[in-house]
Parts: sequence; structure tokens; C-alpha cells
Amino acid sequence: MTQSAPLLLIHVLFLSLLPLTITSSPTIEAECLLKWKNSLISSLSLNSSWSLTNIGNLCNWTGIACDTTGSVSEINLSETELEGTLAKFDFSSFPGLTDFNLGTNKLNGSLPSMIGGLTELQYLSFYNNCLVGTIPYQITNLQKICFNYNKLASEFPGFTTDCRNLTYHDLAQNQLTDAIPESAFQPPKPSPRKKPIQWSNSCRNPCELTLWVIPSSFTNLSKISELGLSGNFLSGKISPYLITNWTELISLQVKSNSFTGEIPSEIGLLEKLNYLFLYDNGFYGSIPSEIGNLKEFGTVPPEIGNLTSLTVLDLSTNKLHGELPETLSLLNKLETLSAFANNFLGTIPTELGENSPNLMNVSFANNRFSGELPPGLCNGFALQHLTVNEGNNFTGPLLECLMNCTRLFPVRLEGNQFTGDISEAFGVHPSLNFISLSGN
Repeated sequence: MTQSAPLLLIHVLFLSLLPLTITSSPTIEAECLLKWKNSLISSLSLNSSWSLTNIGNLCNWTGIACDTTGSVSEINLSETELEGTLAKFDFSSFPGLTDFNLGTNKLNGSLPSMIGGLTELQYLSFYNNCLVGTIPYQITNLQKICFNYNKLASEFPGFTTDCRNLTYHDLAQNQLTDAIPESAFQPPKPSPRKKPIQWSNSCRNPCELTLWVIPSSFTNLSKISELGLSGNFLSGKISPYLITNWTELISLQVKSNSFTGEIPSEIGLLEKLNYLFLYDNGFYGSIPSEIGNLKEFGTVPPEIGNLTSLTVLDLSTNKLHGELPETLSLLNKLETLSAFANNFLGTIPTELGENSPNLMNVSFANNRFSGELPPGLCNGFALQHLTVNEGNNFTGPLLECLMNCTRLFPVRLEGNQFTGDISEAFGVHPSLNFISLSGN
């Protein structure tokens, strides 16, 4: 016994030096998910599939996706009306988790530090919740981070993620006030066993970052394409030295802060800049004439569908291109839509008008649209002004709902490929003073 004791001690010491491995299984993962679900105040959207009787069918649970081994790889429960905290969520039981999205819910409380143990995690979103406290320091290797629209406060999170992996980083609309340490945007210290990483190569690809102060090390982000700083507590002047290095910048958004000083004329050197939001700050002086050198691009962003109170959308006589986003159909109070004289192409959103009963004025003229007009464009029978002529190539039948639009006064459909019987499309229109159907 006395001779074997040292050998046993060595064996125990050797085991203690091995890296800690997390063991899990689909059954363990299912049980952990149910434990968390039962801790929530509200989780009605999960009741249909998240249950003990369905524990063997984990990969078909609402919001769950699995890898080839049957273990959970993705959890996407955005907009599921969850209410509660993350306190009972056992992150250690999901070692293979790559995507975790709980955006747009009613989650509160703090972010558990155990999130840092998810070494495979690439996408993490708690967008639009009520989370408080600080962001865990241990989160690494992520590609996309969305913590915007919460109540996170105090210290800047000590991410060690570098821009080689990070493609999107959004912390806007929180209560973060501390300065970002320069080390947060420097390359990690080289391992003695690995080739040192040079900062000049860390952002080879275009990156999108959304933060709340601008450290001087940002001058190295020569490939950055989008920088959003809106809705925070930023102050001071915007350094021209920072801007001149951002030659790939497409979007610069610093609205709703406390910036002061004059608007840097160097903004005019950003040849690719499409979006510039400076309002709701303390800038003074005149608008630099150099900004007039910026070329006019821009497609219509899909976020326009969030403007649900919008009644008039006039995009006419610009150099806009691409297709109109499908989200236009969400504008249920829209009365006027004018896209006249641009470079738009493709089809009109298929559901446009179905949710806009008060749509009165529509102009798609002088573009390169094709396809059929959406059948619900005049569903509310409020349409008065319709022009789709000049340069377009619309096809298909005329809209049946036109017959009931009794307040029509100018209608221009010429120069397209419409087909059908005119008498079936038009009825009695007392105010109609001009109609052109030629070239169809």
C-alpha cells in the first residue's frame, strides 16, 4: 500500500490537469430547456411542442435546430412573446450551440456569465428586450452580436473578439457610458505557439460595428463599411483624422447624441457613402460644401416597412435603383407612393396595397419595372391617380379593382404590355379627365 500511494497521487494529479469537458446529450438538453421554460412568466408560444411527452422529438421543437448528432445547434425564439429571465438557462448543457437568438421578447434581469462558455457560438442576439447590468467579459469568437435596445449599463464589455470573425456588432440604444478601452480593438497577444497576428490583416473584409464612443484605434479599420453610433451618450468632436481612413464607408450614423463642433469637411471624401445621419446633436456652423461632392446612390432599405405611420412616400426624381422592398406592403396608412423618374427595376411588391386601404396616389412612371401590377393595389377603392407609363414593361391583365375606384381622374398605362378587356377593368368614373392606354 505504501508503494502504490505515490502512484495513485500522480494519477489523480494528472487527471486534474486535463481540460474540463462538457458532457451533454439531446435528452439533457431537452430537460434543461423545459426547466428554463417552466421558470418563465410567459411562454405560451412554446406549449405546443416543448413538453415532457415530446422529449424525444427535440429537433422539431419550436425554434430548435439540431446538428447531425441530434444535439441543439440553433435556438431561435425571436418574437415569441417570452417573458422572464435567463437565470435558469443552463448554458453549459449546450456546448455545440452556434446561433442563439432571443430578440424582441420581454426578457429582463442580467446576462449570465456562463454564456462565455459557449465556444462554438457565432451569432448572439438579445435585441429589443429589457436586460440590465453589464455584458459578460468572457464572450469570444462571435461573428454577430446584437444587444441593442436593452438597458445594459456601466462598463464596456471586455470582448476579446477581433475583426477577423466579427462582421456585425450592435450595442446601440443602451445606457453604456464608459470609454471603450483601446485594448478591446487591438489584436490579441500572440501565443508562443502561434504565428503573431498583425492588426493590418485583422479587418481584411468589410466589417459593420455599432458602438458608442470612437477610440483612436478605429483609424485602423480601413475596410469598415457601416458605422452606427446613434442614440447613445457620445460627446465631443468627430475627428477628421478618423474619417479620412474609412474609404469603404457606406453608412455613417451618429444621430441622437451630444456631438459638438463643426461637421468635418472630410466627409466629402467618402466616395462610397450612401447614408449620413447627423441630426439631433450639437453641431454648429455651416454644412460643408464638400458634402455636395458625394454621389447619389442608394436602394430603398427594407427597414422602411417599420414606418407604419407613414402616409406619404415620395421617392421621385432621384437616382435610386434596384427593386422596391416587399416591406412597403406593411405601410397600412400609406396614401401616396411616388417612385417616378428613378432607375428602379424588377417587380412591384406582390402584396402592395392589400394592407393600405387609403392608397390614393401611385406613380411608377419613368423606371424599368416589369411583371404584373399587384392585384391588391386598389383594394380599398380609394385610388385616384395611377401612372405607370414611360420606360416600364408591365405585363398581365389590368387590375379588376379599378372598376370600383370611382374617384379616378388621371390614368396613364401606355407603353407597356398589358392585356385584357378594357370594359372589364373600367366602370363609371365621373372625375376621369385623362386616360392613356396606347402601346399595349
